[in-house]
Amino acid sequence: MGFLLIKAFYYFIEIFNFVILAYCILSWFVRPGSPLMNVYSMLHSFLSPLLEPFRRLLYRFGFATGVDISPWVAMLFLNLVYRIVVRIYYARF
Repeated sequence: MGFLLIKAFYYFIEIFNFVILAYCILSWFVRPGSPLMNVYSMLHSFLSPLLEPFRRLLYRFGFATGVDISPWVAMLFLNLVYRIVVRIYYARF
């Protein structure tokens, strides 16, 4: 049973990473009036609560450049959380 939960958590993290990647790619190409603007707006409203703390943290540490690396940092953080959860789960046995 635990293995299924770990696998489901893995797929959840992978889907979240894919959504972040899709958001980043859309941000390069979508302009106001574009047919994909609704999809981009939905992804933006979905991902803003996750990305905003990383943006503030990066700004606080002086990474206020023209390139937003908060999605990359968020993906790293999600993968780190997954690895920690797996290590804790397998340390029990």
